[in-house]
Amino acid sequence: MKRTYLIFSLVLIATMFLAACGPAKTPEVTEAPATEAPATEAPVAGPPAVCASDAGGCAVFAPGDPIKIGFAGPMSGDVSAFGIDASQGIDIAFTDAGLFEGHAFVQDPQDDQASPEVGATVAQLFSSDPTIVGIVGHLFSGATNAAMPIYEAAFLPMVSPSATRIDLTEQGNTVFNRVVGNDKAQGELAATFIYTNLGLHKVAIVHDGGAYGLGLAERTRDVFTTLGGEVVQFQGIETGLADYSTVLADIASKSPEAIFFGGYTGEGAVIANQMAGAGMAGVTLVSDDGIYGSQFVDLAGANSEGVYATSAG
Repeated sequence: MKRTYLIFSLVLIATMFLAACGPAKTPEVTEAPATEAPATEAPVAGPPAVCASDAGGCAVFAPGDPIKIGFAGPMSGDVSAFGIDASQGIDIAFTDAGLFEGHAFVQDPQDDQASPEVGATVAQLFSSDPTIVGIVGHLFSGATNAAMPIYEAAFLPMVSPSATRIDLTEQGNTVFNRVVGNDKAQGELAATFIYTNLGLHKVAIVHDGGAYGLGLAERTRDVFTTLGGEVVQFQGIETGLADYSTVLADIASKSPEAIFFGGYTGEGAVIANQMAGAGMAGVTLVSDDGIYGSQFVDLAGANSEGVYATSAG
């Protein structure tokens, strides 16, 4: 069941009825004085019955208290632009929303470093804070997958703007939501774009081994071969390295017409920068929305020219 969030305020209403008497015309008749009605108080509103029956209970706010929303995303490292952009977008949305029954919305931003391990730690932090009523995040699929069961146990609803791993919505989790398509569609788009739009029929597929990159690479491979294309190599890499020249040299020996990379900005930029040195200056690099941002251009420089990035939409 989802957590129920209610805001209670105490309203005191005092009502007094006053009546006055005055002299009447002759013959004088004196009226009995009007009886003053006693002041009454309206009953104090209390938590509705659902707060006792719902397993998640209710969040209770005093008048004027802010409504706090947790944000979890990468705020540091090679992919920090994704988290910083999202956090700033939340601030704009809250400013536009204004007050809700006298309560302002505020965010508590936490850096999950796009890491499943750190993502789980952030989820525990939010789940232990009774003032947090919902989560925007996480942004990356691995961190999202690690955080989902923690939020479910705490009855905290979460909405990811960008976690596209296919099976995130197939796990039966009762609190996870997303406002983006998944990699079933993105993988099909990537494969069709390479095979049909670019007219390239021999591809090497590289992935970072993560929840997002591997799943997207597998989907792209499957659709590409169904279209009639040849996958000359399907290769995982270790993340966080500054040199993939050995892997790229091995791929170059297979003479691909294109490389599809499933992963994120840091590794994608290294691949773009080292393809020419591995003898693949004329090979097209296609990647995903994990590299789609200004940081990739900053890291790859001139080598970002001619690189394609898909998006789940």
